[in-house]
Amino acid sequence: MNYKRFHLFEKTQVLVAGGGLLAVVFFWVGGAFQPADPLGPIAMLPNGNLAKLLLAGAMLLVLSVITGALTTHSRPEGGLLTALVALGGLALLSEPMDTLLWRYGAPRGGLYGLLILEVLLLGIAVLLAEWVVMLVRALLGRAHPAWVWTDPLDRLTDDQRKILRGSRVHVRWDGDVLDGRETRLPLGVRDTLIGTVWSLLSRWRNPRESKDARAAEHRAAAGVFRRGAGCLLLGVVVGVVLVSLLMQSDQRGQILFSLFAGFALAATAARHVFPTRTMFVAWLMPIVAAVVFYLLAALTHGAIRPQYEALPIDWITAGCSGSLLGFWVAGRMRESRIFDTLAHEMQTQA
Repeated sequence: MNYKRFHLFEKTQVLVAGGGLLAVVFFWVGGAFQPADPLGPIAMLPNGNLAKLLLAGAMLLVLSVITGALTTHSRPEGGLLTALVALGGLALLSEPMDTLLWRYGAPRGGLYGLLILEVLLLGIAVLLAEWVVMLVRALLGRAHPAWVWTDPLDRLTDDQRKILRGSRVHVRWDGDVLDGRETRLPLGVRDTLIGTVWSLLSRWRNPRESKDARAAEHRAAAGVFRRGAGCLLLGVVVGVVLVSLLMQSDQRGQILFSLFAGFALAATAARHVFPTRTMFVAWLMPIVAAVVFYLLAALTHGAIRPQYEALPIDWITAGCSGSLLGFWVAGRMRESRIFDTLAHEMQTQA
């Protein structure tokens, strides 16, 4: 199967799984999360529904198990993207934030403090969901390796790599933060945020290598960190700018579209400028931006801007799924560019 046909198959798998699970959440599950006030938004902490917030996090983990198994032929970000798209059924069911704003009035610091806490708690659920998706893929990969996507760039021959070096196309931009020999974690799991932190802690607790080897590894890890931090920072800045430009009304449709499209473009640009393989950089972008906007809203007096009316569930579902889509697209574009370059150079040499 050539890469173009595989890309189509990968895209179809993600679209079918995401669309089907989104319909399940929207039509059958989402009603359990709607507040007592039929005009109220799905904002669980401001409505005093901590149990529903925990239930939403648990539902994301269940969706992650399902999508981790259904999207094994997609690159890793496809599994988490699909789970967040499915959870987006809650955002589609929600009413605007207006009733919360009327209830709290001014000052609004208390309301936005609760919204910041809610988006951070949902962010922890995304962190765990990332781990679950990669763990499911790793377990399936051990049982049936052919079922799980592997990076085709890892299978390039020495001759192909030589051709790419001559054409100034870099094959790989990143590696694991650490090799993970002390962690005994599968490769994909080590690339999650939890896995990365665990790898770092395990290495610091078990210094077994020579001083020169450890210095070289620390330099490599520092490079990975710089690229990841640069990607995150650029994505947040571009995302904030695009969301501010796109979100010109408080209509629910425009809020969700602005978050999704804005962070899809932001993550695509950020990964192009600062290539990295760690997808947690992508889903962190909307969470950081949400905290920034909520802090501005808490400190601002007067009229409420549309960006301040996006709910935590909007940032997590539309924002994070958009950024993961951009991250996914950037990886596919880079892969296409490499294989197109190979085809052109090999045809020229022939």
